[in-house]
Amino acid sequence: MRRAIFAAMIILFAALGVSLAPERAVAQPWAPWKTMAPAPEGEEEVYGAVAGGKVYLMGGIKPLWKPMGLVLEYDTQADKWAQKKPMPELKHHVGIAAMGDKIYLMGGFVYPAKGEPAWVPVATAWEYTPATDGWKKLASMPKPVGALACAGLGGKVYCSGGVRLPAWSERSGLRPGAEIEQPNDLLVYDPATNAWAAKAPMPSPRNHHVLLAVGGKLYAIGGRIGGPYVSGWSTPMAANEEYDPAADRWMPRSPMPTPRSAFGAVVVNEKIHVLGGEEWRQYSSTVHRTHEVYDPKANSWTASVPLATPRHGFLAAAVDNRLYAISGANVSGGSGPHLGLKVNEMLEVK
Repeated sequence: MRRAIFAAMIILFAALGVSLAPERAVAQPWAPWKTMAPAPEGEEEVYGAVAGGKVYLMGGIKPLWKPMGLVLEYDTQADKWAQKKPMPELKHHVGIAAMGDKIYLMGGFVYPAKGEPAWVPVATAWEYTPATDGWKKLASMPKPVGALACAGLGGKVYCSGGVRLPAWSERSGLRPGAEIEQPNDLLVYDPATNAWAAKAPMPSPRNHHVLLAVGGKLYAIGGRIGGPYVSGWSTPMAANEEYDPAADRWMPRSPMPTPRSAFGAVVVNEKIHVLGGEEWRQYSSTVHRTHEVYDPKANSWTASVPLATPRHGFLAAAVDNRLYAISGANVSGGSGPHLGLKVNEMLEVK
């Protein structure tokens, strides 16, 4: 009887094209990613930058939106991690940019001093010097804002978009379904004068997007509109807009093929690599493996090697021609129990 059942199974598997014979493992499309030393701690909504050839992972939030204030240094040559001084102000969803040997953290959200958990926008700005592991408070932004994007260019830090409470709101912080203000501001900070100035506003208001510098221009890509929360309160965006600092002017460029937000993005060889991210459409959520590359000179996008581990709210960094995807969360925000990842994966770009 058993032989008859086994024979029937073989016939069924053959009809379905399934072989019972041992074969070599089929190479996965993300196989080129290499596993590196994991981060000592991992969670969603981390961010960071590269300074002095080393990667700095910062931020993170625990359940109920409590900021962690992580600061970890990753030596890519030694493949080792080191603990650094925590952030002097615990906040999440900051705008971050590296310039020279400094890292700048602008705006973001803090945990409320009292009352229910919420995202409380702040205008505070900080400068971190990796060489001394020291922090310096800077002139505050003109208005509180979080989930913004920043980039360093020409000795100045540019910050765009984000989300905050309207001036008329009586709430102390943002919560799902609450009133919001979705600014399209472009602000520039000058470290030489410790002062902020306003520039031509970004055409598309958005938050959870990226701002990157390539060839003397800035590119604002992706993000979400409608609110800071992905779970049913916002819409993913594909918009790609170029800013020329010399002319103080924006112009539309080819949109990102896959609309999403809370992704990682880096520049390698004058091209922008956009990795991972999240989106929520109607009643379903997605955490992306997607890796798309934008060439500003050709104004075109191409698909590249997908992430080995799908995620959002992670740190994407580039050192020479190597891309790093570190930490983050394995599910979309608000979609149910998540795992704060410690994984650190590297891809060499040719």
